[in-house]
Amino acid sequence: DKLFPAIRYLDVGLAVSYLLLAAQAKGLATCPIGLITAYNDDVSRMLSISEDKEILLGIALGYADENSPVNAFRTGRADLKEIVTWYE
Repeated sequence: DKLFPAIRYLDVGLAVSYLLLAAQAKGLATCPIGLITAYNDDVSRMLSISEDKEILLGIALGYADENSPVNAFRTGRADLKEIVTWYE
């Protein structure tokens, strides 16, 4: 709702994180989509969302295709020793 202050985005993020974890626990794959806000007007029109509401993010939800080549792609990663400093 557009009436809520921006600080509520944190609450939404926390709620969404648990929603994503719960979906995974039920065997569903998820993908949060923040870029959907760039198409707010189009999405609102397509889904008949009133102007007093604000789209903060989308969530793709479904069953993962483990055999899809895109799921085998891995990027290179720096070793943690190179980027983390541990303090005791």
